[in-house]
Amino acid sequence: MKNKFFSFCVLLFIMLFTSTCKKQNTLEMELAKLPPATQTGQNTFGCLVNGKAWVAQNADCFPYCDPSFKMYYDSDHAGNLLILGIYLNSTIQINQRIGIGIDSISLKNKFDFNLKPNNIGFYFMNSNLQDPCYWINSMDSNTVTFGTVNLTRKDLQSGVIPGNFEFTLYRPGCDTIKVTHGRFDKKL
Repeated sequence: MKNKFFSFCVLLFIMLFTSTCKKQNTLEMELAKLPPATQTGQNTFGCLVNGKAWVAQNADCFPYCDPSFKMYYDSDHAGNLLILGIYLNSTIQINQRIGIGIDSISLKNKFDFNLKPNNIGFYFMNSNLQDPCYWINSMDSNTVTFGTVNLTRKDLQSGVIPGNFEFTLYRPGCDTIKVTHGRFDKKL
């Protein structure tokens, strides 16, 4: 009886360990697809969306290429920042956008959606989905949101603003959008 129990425990341990290793390997593989977390204005934007690598890119560059990563800074008041990542590829019919809006960036570096007053907003757009799931915006009253943005450097003199972010958006009737390991590095 002890032998069977011991064998069962060993088998259970192996199954749990293998499952954990497989999840860890999958995460590492997806993270390796993201641009490095730099702080020198490399014009990069990437994150994991529901565990899958998502990197701003525009495959539809003919005859010209609209930038896949945009950042707008408005120095009025305490400084507003809009960050927009675009993943566009008409060949495989993908048009997705991630937007982050922050006001008063001159006052601090870390912004938490869960704190009041709330001076940050997120959205996720996927053109392959139908309304109301096509556009999920943290400012909608029926959307549950958690998230943070951390500006890791704010050099407005040279125009370099890098940072990291994560957020979750949930709207009843739609799949939850969970964005993790987000990073951006932009020269204005």
